[in-house]
Amino acid sequence: MEKKVRNWLELAKRDLAFAKDNVNRRNFRSYAPHFCHQALEKLLKALVVSKTDEIPPYIHNLVRLVNITKSGNYSRSKRYSSITKSALYRDKVSRGYRKNVPTLHAGKSR
Repeated sequence: MEKKVRNWLELAKRDLAFAKDNVNRRNFRSYAPHFCHQALEKLLKALVVSKTDEIPPYIHNLVRLVNITKSGNYSRSKRYSSITKSALYRDKVSRGYRKNVPTLHAGKSR
């Protein structure tokens, strides 16, 4: 478990360094907040691993990650996450979301 936590912390450290680097680069300054968010997300995922000894959920919601670390109860959150993801993506597909996304297929765009 310690190795998994260290891996998440290392990834967070890299994202934070990248954010700091982007702040000083005029054309890339707007990317800094994104990488700060990513760093915080990975710190929280390290906490999830240390508290639950499970792989953290594939989410970007910082509030939900904090709640998982507070409760240590990942199974309820995991179930909720899978239900909401399937509902979200089913809705987008039914509205034609995927139809408007250009894809490359055998050198042609759909």
